[in-house]
Amino acid sequence: MNSSAAIENRFIPAFLLSSAIFAVIGPYLPIMLRSLGYSTILIGIMLAIFEGAGIAGPIVFGHWADRSGKYRLLLLVSCIVPAALAFPLALFVHP
Repeated sequence: MNSSAAIENRFIPAFLLSSAIFAVIGPYLPIMLRSLGYSTILIGIMLAIFEGAGIAGPIVFGHWADRSGKYRLLLLVSCIVPAALAFPLALFVHP
C-alpha cells in the first residue's frame, strides 16, 4: 500500500463517525425545533437547508480536501462548525 492510500484510509473511520452524527440528529431535529417554538414553515425551511448541507457539504469539502490534502483541517471544521451553529439556534428561539 502506498503512503497516500494509507493517509486516506486513516481518516475513513473519522469521516464515517462524523457522518453518523448527521444520521442521528436528523429525526430529532424537527422535534427540537418544534419544542423551541418554531412554526411548521420555518421548520421545513431549516430542515431543507440541513438536508441540503448534508448532501452538498461532503461533496464540496471532500473535493477541497482531496485537492489540498488537508484532511485533518477538514475534519476539524466539519465537527466544530455544526456544534457552533447549534448555540444560536438554542439561544434565539425566533431568528
